[in-house]
Amino acid sequence: MYQKILVPLDNSDDSRSVVKALSGLVGEGGEAILLHVISPERTRETGGFKVLGTQIEEEARDRAMVHLNRLSSEFTSSFSSTNKKYSNHLSHGKCLVLKFVSL
Repeated sequence: MYQKILVPLDNSDDSRSVVKALSGLVGEGGEAILLHVISPERTRETGGFKVLGTQIEEEARDRAMVHLNRLSSEFTSSFSSTNKKYSNHLSHGKCLVLKFVSL
């Protein structure tokens, strides 16, 4: 059993399966850190229209928050009767995993 687990997530349905796996991996008093990193986007041109990179990032951030909130509710029910906890983190940029190494 582990005391701290960093769980990188994407918006796939497969990432939902981590809930069952984590409940057996996180030790008593341990923590699961859910991390979704949004990549920086560039402005794109589609069919003569420009889509700003910031607009694409905002849409990605919204999708990621919906996904994290869904997983949070599953973790709440899975960890509710234990001394285990979890935290959600939504970050923007590359190589942000290093930020969580010292946690």
